[in-house]
Amino acid sequence: MARLVTQRCPNCGASLQVAPGVSQVVCPYCQVTSELRASLPPPPAPPGAGAPARSSGWAVAAAVVVAVIGIAASLIARLLPSEVKQRAARLRDDALGRSAAPRTSFADFPFLYDVNADGTADVLGMIRLLQAGSPYHLAALDGRDGRELWRSDVLTAEAAESMSLRSLIADSFVVVDELGTVQAYSAKTGRLQWTRALGARAQRLCQGEGFVRIMAASGRAQDLTLATGQPLAAPPTVPCRSLGASGLAADGYQWVSCGDYRNRRSGSAPGASLFRDCRALVPDEGERALLLGDRASGDGVALVAAVQGDALLWQTVVPAVEPLSTRVHLAPPMAAMDGRRVVVPYPLLRNKGVRLAAFDARTGARLWDVAVHDGSPLQFGMVLTERDVYYSTADTVYVFSVERGELRLKLGLESGAPRVGAAPGRLP
Repeated sequence: MARLVTQRCPNCGASLQVAPGVSQVVCPYCQVTSELRASLPPPPAPPGAGAPARSSGWAVAAAVVVAVIGIAASLIARLLPSEVKQRAARLRDDALGRSAAPRTSFADFPFLYDVNADGTADVLGMIRLLQAGSPYHLAALDGRDGRELWRSDVLTAEAAESMSLRSLIADSFVVVDELGTVQAYSAKTGRLQWTRALGARAQRLCQGEGFVRIMAASGRAQDLTLATGQPLAAPPTVPCRSLGASGLAADGYQWVSCGDYRNRRSGSAPGASLFRDCRALVPDEGERALLLGDRASGDGVALVAAVQGDALLWQTVVPAVEPLSTRVHLAPPMAAMDGRRVVVPYPLLRNKGVRLAAFDARTGARLWDVAVHDGSPLQFGMVLTERDVYYSTADTVYVFSVERGELRLKLGLESGAPRVGAAPGRLP
């Protein structure tokens, strides 16, 4: 009968009984599959088989060394921070060509909606599993811990393309694909409610009383009832509110070029001369706007300015770190503001990461400046609430506290528990 050798699970430290020659073992406690190197001792040679009798002693010594190393690795793993252990496990699984569970990437504007009525904003948007050929879905992620609350049926390729628009309107999640087909999903359950073919690609969405107005690239507008998707003969003068959408500004704001901003103001654009190239974040109501772009010197450093009417309120460089180690990102432009704060992301050179800077909306004084991640500068949207900043990147939504810039939660590929006791996104 083959002699069993005791080893330690590298994940949880449990004792494992392993037969010689086995290349994989599944821990019965944590269910992690471990690859075994050719370090297990072979079965001892029977007496008289030609092997020296002392070889069995070497085998026992080797088994003891392996067991000691396993115990030490287990103790070290238990002392490491949870994020380090999670990343190490992912790297190990990737190297072995396997993963305990497919990881989910969030790749959309962070739409906020309280799906489970717990008073905390949950995040809705487009997701996909990080597997070859994996399709896109709409999904709702819990605003407390990132777990998935619902997932829609598979989206068509046209609905997942960059030219499509998605937006949250009342209790409906509306998708306009690149072929002009409109679909509405329940924000509570993710179920499809209705479909309507417009035959025109959407450029912007706005919400009226009980309807959504879809502004086509041609300038034509079509109003659809939110309940059924039926065309509505609302006169174009009926007001509607700009909607936050994939790749666009948050609800109630629009991004326009500084040239368009100047034209809207009959040629007056205070602060525009400070920039070589800029965009203006313009509210639907009120005169205060935000200008963001490359400062006039042309050195690629981001500048932000606040204007109201014909007055320049303040202007400042965006980065708190060495300005020349950063760059301007205007495709798409990204910033969020309310009556108290302005928050602007900015990338570092050579894809070394992204930082968030927050300013006092009245004076321009810097409030905080924090690192977000050390990866790609790709970004999908930002929402500023009374308590939190939701910033969506290439695969994860990062939730920071507005007051101090503390990271509360990560939703998506790098999902993680809140770092402080209070839950993010408490709704009023």
